[in-house]
Amino acid sequence: MIKINFDAAVRTGVGVTIGGVARDWKGLACWCYAEKPNLEDDVNVAEAYAAYRGLQLAKEMGLTQVILETDSQRLYYAVANPKTNFSVFGELVDEIIALCKGFVIFRISWIRRIGNSVAHSLASFAYIIEDPFFSTTVPNCCFSALEADFVA
Repeated sequence: MIKINFDAAVRTGVGVTIGGVARDWKGLACWCYAEKPNLEDDVNVAEAYAAYRGLQLAKEMGLTQVILETDSQRLYYAVANPKTNFSVFGELVDEIIALCKGFVIFRISWIRRIGNSVAHSLASFAYIIEDPFFSTTVPNCCFSALEADFVA
């Protein structure tokens, strides 16, 4: 079972970035991602895209059991209780739900923002990179957040 924790950062006039980390059952980071998608400055859309991207990567890697962990209550409720929504956010939620159907086990959970520090650090890291980032090693700039998670 892999848990994917993700986040988005929106800076008006600067753009949107996303980041996420996948962890195993021990809480160890297996892989992470960060990028600057071409999105509108909307935090809900950005959070939904960050989730979508994490699930897309999990699917590409052949994973079958996934927990999606979000600090966005709006996204949590939209995925857990889907309703028709024709906005960009709603379209992304539909894409997330479609991806989820391909996993043998899928769960979504909500966490407090404080439990999202590694993903937030990765989203911030995306502001200083040019190309999408994917690695099995968390960048140095995110180590303090990673260490804080293990202490908490």
